[in-house]
Amino acid sequence: MRLLIFDDRLEVRNPGGLPNTITIERMKMGISYHRNPTIMQTMKDYGYVERIGRGIFMANRRLRELNRSPLDIQDLGVEIRVVLREA
Repeated sequence: MRLLIFDDRLEVRNPGGLPNTITIERMKMGISYHRNPTIMQTMKDYGYVERIGRGIFMANRRLRELNRSPLDIQDLGVEIRVVLREA
């Protein structure tokens, strides 16, 4: 994962495309898929994550409350890009 900070936006880039069962629209609804369920369960057990698969959904909800644009999510095939714009 890479985090890029620009003057007008913040970008999170994750290598690899989406699994066959997930689309960007499903991500926005809070539906998730874990490539390694054992690692995810361990992270949940140790308290590193609260509610698996809710990050995009919760971020967009908060952005709406702040009258901001939702996250711009792009599946570029070789990576997933999530962009948070300044305004």
